[in-house]
Amino acid sequence: SAIFARRRATDDIASVTMPMCAAPEELAPVAANIAPVTWVDSFDLRMAAGNVGERCLGMRTLTWTRLKDGQPLDYARLLAIADTPLPRIFMHYADLSKISTVTMSVHFHADSADVARVRDDFVLVEASNQAARFGYYDQLTRIWSRSRRLLATSTQMVWFNVPPGAPLARPPA
Repeated sequence: SAIFARRRATDDIASVTMPMCAAPEELAPVAANIAPVTWVDSFDLRMAAGNVGERCLGMRTLTWTRLKDGQPLDYARLLAIADTPLPRIFMHYADLSKISTVTMSVHFHADSADVARVRDDFVLVEASNQAARFGYYDQLTRIWSRSRRLLATSTQMVWFNVPPGAPLARPPA
């Protein structure tokens, strides 16, 4: 579903802050074969916290992300970036499992000027999880500009297929 409304001037109130992490220039690009899906190849991903096959608290990751084609950020590309966090379940189990998004909602918190200021730079994608059970897990995502502006948030419900007792991912290094 899509909801359209005119944005109007209001106070700027934020109850969350952008996490601190290494700059994308200090991090190596993620290997193109990190996940068994080809759309990941469209993005330059730099993991600042958490990684596939590495257990992390809340299955939380921080990933600097930008499009490889050098196109400037717009709402459609911001929407695409909202779906870039690698599946949370990949941060818990040793083997990649079958997954499928059941629901996804994306909320834009930036106006067109905020989005345009990003140009083709990296944005920080903060993704976490609250619970995974009975074959489903949630995923919460926040997307930040380098200037620490919250651009968008998203929530997803994802189906996964991992048998009970499957091998766990390795502890963080």
